Amino acid sequence: MNGVDKITEKILSEAREAEKAALANAQKRAEEILAVAEAEADAIRNRIADAAAREGEEIVSRAKAAASMHRRRAELALRAELIDEVFDEAFAAISALPREEYRQLLCQLLCDALSDHLESLAQSVSLHGDEVEMPAFYEIQLNADDHRAIGKALLADARRALKGRAARSELDKLTLSAQTVPISGGLILQCGDVCCNCSLETLFARARVEHEADVANLLFG
Repeated sequence: MNGVDKITEKILSEAREAEKAALANAQKRAEEILAVAEAEADAIRNRIADAAAREGEEIVSRAKAAASMHRRRAELALRAELIDEVFDEAFAAISALPREEYRQLLCQLLCDALSDHLESLAQSVSLHGDEVEMPAFYEIQLNADDHRAIGKALLADARRALKGRAARSELDKLTLSAQTVPISGGLILQCGDVCCNCSLETLFARARVEHEADVANLLFG
């Protein structure tokens, strides 16, 4: 084997050794890359799983919050409905009183309203004297049914009940209006320019403002 052949053989031998080493390195590098890729894939899968779990927890949490809100709204609506029923039933019970009891109730309302008004006038007179203009009349206004059924009797009842509580001159001003008013029950007392609204609608509206919390406490504790 001449020198050229020896050199060629040496080159080929070194190439084969380099090839083997390169293949070994490539295999090792490929395994390392594959391991890193698998680790990254696992990390990605874990992140996705964690995100999905968190998202699932958030979905459940939002669903629970929405359900709680809807339940609360339903409870509040039910409570409001029950309170409405209490006041509606009380209103119906007053409206359905026997005629004599109903007339007595209106007489009491009328007497209290007129007494309060006369007391207020007396206080104004004590402060301002002749500057206070006294009403020329006290007029009872009823709805059409009550006007026809109990109007005159109510006027007579009130005049009797107010003796001793109001001067005769003031009682003489108390009259029953010929005009009726569109109220479901109760009465309106017109004291000159001042209106004392004792209709059932107004009385129950006031009672609701004052006592709704008490009713709710009795119903729900």
